[in-house]
Amino acid sequence: MRFLQLNGLGAIVLVAGLLQGCATQLPITFAVDVDTPEPSQHAYVSADQDQPRSLAFSHQIPAGQVQANGPVLAYKFQQEKKDIDTPKFFTDALSRELKARELPVDLNGTADDQIQLLSYESISHRNNGFSPLVMIAMVKLNLIENGTNHRIAAMIKRAKVPVWTVVESRLVEATINQPQELLVKEVAAKVNLALFKNRLADEQVDALIDSVRGNAGNAGDEDLAYQQVYELGFSNNPKALPALREFSASEAEYIRLAAISGMGMLGGEAVLDELKALYQSGKLWQDRAVALKAIGDINSPDALVFLKQEQQKWQGQTSQEAVWNSKLVALYLD
Repeated sequence: MRFLQLNGLGAIVLVAGLLQGCATQLPITFAVDVDTPEPSQHAYVSADQDQPRSLAFSHQIPAGQVQANGPVLAYKFQQEKKDIDTPKFFTDALSRELKARELPVDLNGTADDQIQLLSYESISHRNNGFSPLVMIAMVKLNLIENGTNHRIAAMIKRAKVPVWTVVESRLVEATINQPQELLVKEVAAKVNLALFKNRLADEQVDALIDSVRGNAGNAGDEDLAYQQVYELGFSNNPKALPALREFSASEAEYIRLAAISGMGMLGGEAVLDELKALYQSGKLWQDRAVALKAIGDINSPDALVFLKQEQQKWQGQTSQEAVWNSKLVALYLD
């Protein structure tokens, strides 16, 4: 794998050559400076006094991991021109997010309770010089608490068409920084579900719903809106579920995907049939994939049976959808 740290012009020339079929060793790996994920602005509300929890952290991330990989383009994450330590980058961000949510969890514990980072990677994909850069960010953990294993997984899909280069700041923000921040927030939300079951206050849920509706139109801030829809999914407040159902039919792709993604976390077994229908009727791969991810979040016996059936269906197939769906299902089953 070739590793390059190019300026904008160098990236233009190199990628143009790749997409015109010039011979070179693939994938080409670019170094990109990534932001530190910002923690949430609103804390969860607890119905009682939460007992502090201590978790011993471990990981299975190989040293020197390239964080985003694809057949043509790959991205190695850096900060201040230095390669990030992937497990530390993730756990530092998760610790800040847990603190922002007022969840009393220490990730530096030595007790039997554990949190294990099993995988943390992104799929990078681009068809040609006119197509968007697609990033599918994924993370998989085990949370072991009182001898019970809780699988925690998350997947965020984003895509954007480069204007000048495949390392420009607007592209990195949309396809790397935002998904990485959302991954951390979703993991913290699922730690909350496993250990505390706290929730966002009703008034915060109402404010988020109003803001999404105000920003979802042509004159609004759709980028803000889709991130707020994810926040509804992370709320653990059933008051948000009708709005997620509403937004799951949005014409705006990322509002729709965020809503489908959150339905499994909030609705549980009650939305399993809805999610199966969305998976089976989705016209776009990303709609089907996010519905499959939401089914995994339900984590009921019926949901896991469905995932296993899909895993068997895609096993051995080599299409792009088969490969990506197999990776997605493995977040929950393997």
